Amino acid sequence: MTNHGWDELEKIFGQGLIMNMDLDLLERSPEVMPLLVRLHDMQRADKLPRCERKETYSELSNVMLDLLQVNLEPGEKELITDVLIGLMRQAEIDLRKALADRLSVMEDIPLRMVLHLANDEPIVADNILRESPILQEMDLIYIVKSHGPGHWQSIARRQYIGGQLVDVLAETKDLETAITLSENETAELTENAVEIFADMAKHSEALAKPLLVRKELPKGMAKKLYAVVGHELKKSLEKEYGFTGNYISEEIADLVLEFEEADTRNFMPSVRQITNAEAMKSHGSLDIDSMMRVLRRGQIASFIAQFSVHSGMSAQTVHDILAQEKGQGLAIACKALGISKPDFMSFFLLSNKIRYPGDGIVDQAELGSALGYYDRVEYARAQKILQASQEDAIK
Repeated sequence: MTNHGWDELEKIFGQGLIMNMDLDLLERSPEVMPLLVRLHDMQRADKLPRCERKETYSELSNVMLDLLQVNLEPGEKELITDVLIGLMRQAEIDLRKALADRLSVMEDIPLRMVLHLANDEPIVADNILRESPILQEMDLIYIVKSHGPGHWQSIARRQYIGGQLVDVLAETKDLETAITLSENETAELTENAVEIFADMAKHSEALAKPLLVRKELPKGMAKKLYAVVGHELKKSLEKEYGFTGNYISEEIADLVLEFEEADTRNFMPSVRQITNAEAMKSHGSLDIDSMMRVLRRGQIASFIAQFSVHSGMSAQTVHDILAQEKGQGLAIACKALGISKPDFMSFFLLSNKIRYPGDGIVDQAELGSALGYYDRVEYARAQKILQASQEDAIK
């Protein structure tokens, strides 16, 4: 590159960054220099007509990603990161968001770059906070304490966040963050979070709705909360969860009871749960997704009721096949019903407490055996076995 070119880069990236580079070392790289030149040539995207910027931002983010992925020594990678962060400080928000969205799912990215974008405006940081595997729990806790609701709500959408982070989010007492976290089925609410959210939910039905069906909500707290919610929320719960008519209040209690006693009862559904499942089928809302939802909330008896109605087998038969350690009966039923292998595996894993009430830990050998049986059983044979079970249920 000419001296004039380096002068231009100094203006773009900052004189200190360019002077600190080992220019001879970077010039020997056949990849870095052309990418820096492309950044130099494209950096005035903000002067383009708005209709042309989207494509330019996409290309700019491609160049930046290419720079981050060049095989360099650690010290050189740090210099490149400095250059890119310097550029980010001057870039328009659309470019910063485009880069953040691309980086959010990547694993081999410098932490400093990810943190820089995670601390940007909420619209830029959103996908990074929700998805990035680079960010650890302490990074996220620091961000919660340093920023506001926009950042909190993005973090509350992350998969499988830890208890310490859940507590920090709950203690913000931000309503939208509480709703988002309560709707996050992969997050396990701590006792502290449940207490905070239950108190907030007394004044917010938007929070009460997802909180009432959380397995972490104690029975007594659920009853008190349900007593203060309005008629419209009761109707909404009736429609979404299949509760029927005058039984809705009792059904909420049964739902909570199922959460509390799932380790000690025999998991057989009540007559009302069977009735609810039948009502869901008649309304067209009984499907794989509905069964998966109740299993993820730990409602095995409700799952048995729904699977029984869906399959035409008796509840006792469904209970018995779920109790089989190697999952052969469940494999046959799922194959005959056209349920996919991933969904069968989820059913097998999530219903494990019926087989091992103590800890619910899945034995890998048993999982392998169940998946192998699903692969081996022929569809026609599975249908014959299912039909025999259906006929037994009618008798």
